[in-house]
Amino acid sequence: MSGAEPLSWYVLTYNSERHLDAVLTSVRELVDDLVIVDSGSHDATRDIAARHGARFTVRQLDSFSTQRAFALDLCRHPWVLCLDSDELADAELVHGLERLKRNGFRLEQTRPDAFRVRRRWFFLNREVHAFYPIKSPDYPIRLLRKDRGGFGSGSRPVHESPKGFASVARMPGSIAHYSCDSVDDLYAKLDRYTALAARDLRARGVTAGWLEIYLRAVAAFVKWYVAKGGWRDGSLGWVLGRYAFDYTYRKYLKLRHDAPATVLRGQG
Repeated sequence: MSGAEPLSWYVLTYNSERHLDAVLTSVRELVDDLVIVDSGSHDATRDIAARHGARFTVRQLDSFSTQRAFALDLCRHPWVLCLDSDELADAELVHGLERLKRNGFRLEQTRPDAFRVRRRWFFLNREVHAFYPIKSPDYPIRLLRKDRGGFGSGSRPVHESPKGFASVARMPGSIAHYSCDSVDDLYAKLDRYTALAARDLRARGVTAGWLEIYLRAVAAFVKWYVAKGGWRDGSLGWVLGRYAFDYTYRKYLKLRHDAPATVLRGQG
């Protein structure tokens, strides 16, 4: 795109072949630098990345925030797109990104440090209202100036978001987040995510007794199935409500009993 400001894009991957080709195809022509940070894939992820001309790096996963910080450091340009390997941009978002890039990432008379985008969550290929711990849709930062903010020491190790920006705006369009295509995928995430979350709680000095472990899990089910609207998703909402219970129960159980984790393989 002649005359436009250059744009990098990083993607975190782990056995991401299911959606990766479609995700990369949707935006690849708009980016000048594509970085893939993989945490040990054993499927076709590397081959797909190569077909799209990505710079491919393998790094063991210790936390999602440090993985993202590492990926940002590898990006060659100040402006960075952060769509994940299971986040598919719609046509309105692609056109909006093209306009922003052409205009030097200015929105009307302002030039924000970062941009949020509407994200819709899908489970078993159906859009849902709540997917612990996110209410759908949500509005994560997915385009940013890496010299204005990022994933510092205060970032959470899981369900992380970049911090430090003086001004943040909304982009047009949306992304569809195909987080899990099967119940097996859903529960495969559970061990990785709860280990990271328990380690974070331990580092912050949190403790939990047996009664608290159970009550927190029940409260998570009530919050995400009832209060956050999971019940509106029928049987899928019930599965995700139970997932909220299991996630919370296992997180606090690991906090109480497991030794601190060091390195985790895999990425969500």
